This record gives sequence, structure tokens and C-alpha cells, in this order.
Amino acid sequence: MQPDVIPSRPQNAVEAGTWPDMDPSLVEERRRDAPPFPIDLMPAPWQAWIADTARSAGAPADYVALSALAAVAGLSGHGVVARVLPAWREEVVLRLALIGPASSGKSPAIDPMFRMLAGLEVELYRKGCERQPRLIVPEPDLAVLDEALDMRPHAVLAWRDEGYPCLTRLPHPCVPASVLGALSSDGLEKALAGANDGMASRFLYAWPDPPPYCRLLERRVADDGRAVASLRRLLKLPGPPEQPVVLTFDQPALAAFDDFLAGLHPDCRDGEGLLGAWLGKGPGAVVQLAAVVELLAWAAGDAAAAPFAIGLPAVQAAIALWRDYFRPHAALVFDAAGPDDLKGQARRVIRWLRSTGAAEITREQVRRQGLSFGVNAARADLVLGRLRAAGIVRPGPRASGPQGGRPAERWEVNPRLGAKRQAITALTPETSSGQILGAPPARAGGFDSQ
Repeated sequence: MQPDVIPSRPQNAVEAGTWPDMDPSLVEERRRDAPPFPIDLMPAPWQAWIADTARSAGAPADYVALSALAAVAGLSGHGVVARVLPAWREEVVLRLALIGPASSGKSPAIDPMFRMLAGLEVELYRKGCERQPRLIVPEPDLAVLDEALDMRPHAVLAWRDEGYPCLTRLPHPCVPASVLGALSSDGLEKALAGANDGMASRFLYAWPDPPPYCRLLERRVADDGRAVASLRRLLKLPGPPEQPVVLTFDQPALAAFDDFLAGLHPDCRDGEGLLGAWLGKGPGAVVQLAAVVELLAWAAGDAAAAPFAIGLPAVQAAIALWRDYFRPHAALVFDAAGPDDLKGQARRVIRWLRSTGAAEITREQVRRQGLSFGVNAARADLVLGRLRAAGIVRPGPRASGPQGGRPAERWEVNPRLGAKRQAITALTPETSSGQILGAPPARAGGFDSQ
């Protein structure tokens, strides 16, 4: 018996005109522009170091800035605590992921920070440590990480400049290990699918656009010497986990943070998928970022006393960093490769529709062909509902199958989708075990060198 064939339909203005406008966030193939890292939100002495290091490496300043954030968290860990309220305390632990294609400058951008931290390790060893202390652990073996924490139980920095392992084989969230990792943009979907349970929502992401070319004569050598001096101050600051240094939000900082929480609450309530889970981690991330900004400013100064408060400028900077930079970058990441996210699944089906040119589809085709058997029938219904709301599909006429019985519900595809129209074989009992068609084949003062 010949399988049903859903014929393609010619696109014409009259037919297309009966459809609503399609949701551009689903159908646009081009990645949205990413906001650049706002260097001006960093403490002034670090602004110059970030800019000079990025220009020298020919890399986005985003990567360099995240290496500075990671260094502070990697030196602080559970030895420094940000206190919002008596019952709300956050250890200074960050998980940061650098996204980009091969040769996008990730390694050259973060190597200077790696070398500076490695130099501090040597200094500690020369001061009489029996074993080489580890501030940074580039090996993915968790046993090596545990050994590093045996010597410095309050903090360590897992340095994952190897792409895919960034989101796998990670320490438990309760362990005082910050993470700085690199991910290839070509392997995002695989990396997120293989991430430890819930870990993808704990990362702050940077997926910058390539920087403009910086002419050789415009490049300046960053003052690593003063940067190392600041890191050395941070190295001496943390207390033991049982008696950490406590940074308390002052009243203006607390008021600003409270306003931020009130504005974020509806988004957390209505969020879904990976981005929804990521938004739920936002309050804690802002507290940790505020502590890091405060520590960066203290380390670059000359105050002899240890810091004890987080002020309004640090909280405002942290809110802006999270809201205006990290949030849109996380949305880019999850839009591109969110395997369990409803919007991500809808985008996968749209790519499949474009590749097959289907004029009409069924739920089973979406489940089997569009999503490669990755969902059940109920989830396929949700995906179709999302596509219907976006103006991509609409219910079509029912037609009985070749063996009779209850007719399968068909969905018409918006002819504006721009697919190359061709016939698509309907899945019937005779053909469902066969080939699956359309398978997802200005400078600031500070660390300047004069």
C-alpha cells in the first residue's frame, strides 16, 4: 500500500495573506547581536588592564573581563561571604563560560590571568609550603580538584580551557570551586545536553561578537605588574571557611537590590525552560557579582584594613552587569541550543520544516522527524501549540488514514516560512519504521603602562 503524501502547495499572496505575522524570535536564523561587555562598570584601575589585554590579544574584552571576575572568585570562595540579610549569605563562587567559534581569541584573552595566578602559586610554594599549592586546576579530574582543596579548603579555580568539558565533570555546587570554562559555539547543543543536572543554569555566559581589528601601533602592553599586586592582596584576604570575611550590604545597597528583586520577580514567575531556571539563579548571582566588584575595587586601592561592606556603586554595577550583559548573553545561548526548552524545540521544528518544505504536517511527524523521537506525544502537542501561537502552523482539515479509523489531525504550515516546497511522506504504520525524512541533518586610569 502506498503511503499518504502531503503535497506541497504553491505559495501565493492571497493564501499567505490569511496568516498572522510570524514571531521573529523563532524564525530569524541570524544570531542577534550581543551587547559588548560594559568595561566602564568595572573598578577604574581594572578598566585599562582589560582593554589593553584584549587589544594585545586581538580578542573580545568580554573574555578578559570574565577572567578577572573568575580570578577574584577563585581566590575568595568560601573564605569571603556576602551578607544581604542575617539569613541570606552568599559565598563568592562564580561559574563563567566563554562561548565562541574556534580561533575567536578565548585562549589568548585568558592566558595572561592564568600566568599571573600560576606565578602566585610559585610564590606560595617558595614561602615554605610542603606541597605546591594550587590556586588554579586546569585538569578536568575531580580528584585533582579535591587535592587542591585539601591544601586551600576555602577556594580554588577550575580552569577549563578545553571546550566541551566546561559543563561536565563539575564539582558539586556546595564545593568552593569557581569555574572558568570555554565552549565552542558549534557544540553548544551537545554541551548543554550533556551538562550536569541543573548546572547550565548556574553559569554566567559571554558570547561576544568579534572585535574590530586593532592596528598594531594602537596596542599597548597591559600593566600586569599592578594587576598581580592586586591579586596578591586578594590572596591574603580570605579567612577559613568556618570564619570567613563578611561583606555586608549597606542600607543604600540593600534598597537598590530590593528594587531589582521586585522587578525580577514576574520574570522568574513566568520563566520557562533553561532560561527560566537561569533567571531563578539571578538574585544570588547579583550578590556574588557585587562582592566581586567590591573586592576588585578594594584590591586596586591602598586601604590597609580589610573590606567589610558592599556599597551602592558595587550593587548598581552588579545589577547592570547581570541585567544588561549576562542576561541577554544567556538568552542567546539558550535560544541557540536549548534541547529541553520549548522555544528551542520549536526552533528545531522550524529548521526541519524549512529543510523539508512541508505544506502540512502531523503531530507524529513533528515528534519523530522534527524532534528525532526526543519527546513524547504530549510534549509534541505543546510544541505545536507554541508554533501555532507564533503563526507558524494552524489546524488543517482531518483526513482518514489508509486503514480507516480516527483521522490524524493535520497542521498547515505558513507559506511565508520561506521553505523550499516539496512533498513530504506521511508517517503511517507501513512507513514509520523506514527512513526518517528531514533529520536535523576611551581609557581609564589605573594599570596603564606609559
